Amino acid sequence: MQCNSFGELLTAKFEEEMMLIKPFMPSGGHCLLHGKRGLGKTQLATTLALDVALGLPFLGDYATTQGTVVYIQADMTAQLQQDRVIKLQNTLAIPQPDKLPLFFYTASGRFDVHQDFDAGEDWIEEVRNCMPVLVIIDTLRKSHSLDENVSNTPVEVYAAWREVCGPKPTILYIHHDRKDNEWSVGNKDEAFRGSGAWIDEADLGMHLCKSGGGLYLEWSKLRTCGEHQVAKAINLRMDPDSLLLLADDPVE
Repeated sequence: MQCNSFGELLTAKFEEEMMLIKPFMPSGGHCLLHGKRGLGKTQLATTLALDVALGLPFLGDYATTQGTVVYIQADMTAQLQQDRVIKLQNTLAIPQPDKLPLFFYTASGRFDVHQDFDAGEDWIEEVRNCMPVLVIIDTLRKSHSLDENVSNTPVEVYAAWREVCGPKPTILYIHHDRKDNEWSVGNKDEAFRGSGAWIDEADLGMHLCKSGGGLYLEWSKLRTCGEHQVAKAINLRMDPDSLLLLADDPVE
């Protein structure tokens, strides 16, 4: 704990926090991308992964720190992931794609981050050896077997993934919102499956939403910056060839 008086805080100078994506995604943080099933969370996460691997601004506006990305895919077969990668390369023509620092791990069945870590599975060592700046978990629910309605589950799951990845990478978890019901409609904190503690324990919450026929990204939690430092919401469109989600006309 650090104590500063009111007067000291008026003039204090603090070391600037390292950011993976300025100004909202901290390096070494736990981040959550959530939304209803089927909206395009995987496509948005893939867009983010490519931007970081290539060192491009995320959604055209937010500077990234370039580095290696590991995408742990528990919700898609290796064959389907291959189809997506072929589409990306055919559309984007990435130079020297064999040298792109983006690695996909696909699970042949459901796995449990606690059990795999305790068993010393080889893929964990491989992930660490990649020295990633970003690890994406798709999806959070398929990476553990704990009860999501227990308030301490997010703490335990986040801690387990931190043990797997090490202290340095940012970890982005993809999570499904609850289905609409009288209890959850209009309540963002309880839109999650299970406890609102998932977002309470995260540094950043990004919420993918649908309005009419369009998609937009809003913020369910910002720890490292004020709301005035980011767009209130970002309209998105899906590129039909690459299947990436790209920024569309600004939200009014």
